[in-house]
Amino acid sequence: MGFSVDYQFRGGTAPANGSFFWLIEGNNGKQYRLAVKLDARGNLMLVIPGWRPEDGPFRCRLEDQSGRVISPTVDMR
Repeated sequence: MGFSVDYQFRGGTAPANGSFFWLIEGNNGKQYRLAVKLDARGNLMLVIPGWRPEDGPFRCRLEDQSGRVISPTVDMR
């Protein structure tokens, strides 16, 4: 299953450390967490082997190193 999301930090600059997690959630509690380095804006893309469309609906969000949510959770289509 392939996933892609565009992002942009408010104010146009990413926090100094730039290291975060992209959390993708599926149905029945399925979660996939990927460490990502973020710029001020960009696109994240990922293929998760073994996940199928039936595992959705899917949603995602960004978290910092401590697990604090730093973005709204968005539904993926």
